[in-house]
Amino acid sequence: AAGDVFIVDTTNSEVEIGGSRITGEGANKRLKLHGSGDNYVMLGSYDDNGWGYFNSYNNANGIQFYTGAGSFYFNNGNVGIGTTSPTASLNVQDGNIWVTRNASDSAGNDIRVQKSRNATNGSHTIVQDDDILGNLYFQGSDGTNFESAAAIRGEIDGTPGNNDMPGR
Repeated sequence: AAGDVFIVDTTNSEVEIGGSRITGEGANKRLKLHGSGDNYVMLGSYDDNGWGYFNSYNNANGIQFYTGAGSFYFNNGNVGIGTTSPTASLNVQDGNIWVTRNASDSAGNDIRVQKSRNATNGSHTIVQDDDILGNLYFQGSDGTNFESAAAIRGEIDGTPGNNDMPGR
């Protein structure tokens, strides 16, 4: 009825709180929170495998997670921390990335930049002479764009072979 704040619809298995519909979805009855039009957010478990499930459907802006201390975003396959429109696989805006190891052993941390000429994830095809394995750029703003002041590049220098990767 009009003006009701909490409505239980047993015919359609829906609950409405303050005008927002909540329904169960699928065999595992994931919770479906309806927005305007055909937009909704669904959360729960994925099948019976124990995985958590979160889905934002028909949302052109991606998904935002707000933690109180900051936000992070998923947008078109990119992850943004401190930015609503990440332009790379991982885009950290106005923050630092730290890799720290606290252990009573002799091991250190790894940051690996890897390349295969195979287009299938996890598959290997040998790289070739003059292939670029990766770059690390140090850039500053010139008032209009970010321009490189220095860079570190890894390249193949020769013909790679089994357990042999010539580089420069």
